[in-house]
Amino acid sequence: MEMARPTVDDLRKSEIWRGRYRDVRFEIVKWGRSNDERWTWNFYLYVHECQVPADKWHLFSLESQTSARYPGRLFHYPDRHPCVFADIDFNGGATFYEKREGYSGHYVKVGCDYNHTWTLEFPLAPESVLFDCLDAIDQLWELCPYLKTDEEIYAEREQVRKAGEVSP
Repeated sequence: MEMARPTVDDLRKSEIWRGRYRDVRFEIVKWGRSNDERWTWNFYLYVHECQVPADKWHLFSLESQTSARYPGRLFHYPDRHPCVFADIDFNGGATFYEKREGYSGHYVKVGCDYNHTWTLEFPLAPESVLFDCLDAIDQLWELCPYLKTDEEIYAEREQVRKAGEVSP
């Protein structure tokens, strides 16, 4: 069966805003189909393992779950398992969680969507999503005052670097 070639109107379109607040990276995404006026919004927080003391990383790094409905796919449910994200007021709960590996170690991406906002009679503005995102970061810091700032991480790395230097 031959499939029709997609047109631009068939494609998903997205806009992404990235930033950092209180040394937590975040992303706000607006997406939908090119020919649709309704948009879906998401925001995501990124927490790198170097921001978290080693004895606390288990509160951020969830074990994968399997699903009978989708064999072979792995899922993470931050709102159903003990972790710091379950106690943060994500819009509609934390509906996205992913563990990733970057060039400098592991990190988690956790976020939520606004797909359930069909009850709204007005379009959602990026400022509203940003407000919720920054509020979630404030809550993260309240729950986890032990998180390290970029400055602290840099100082630790500099200390390790200097300790590894050999004097002539």
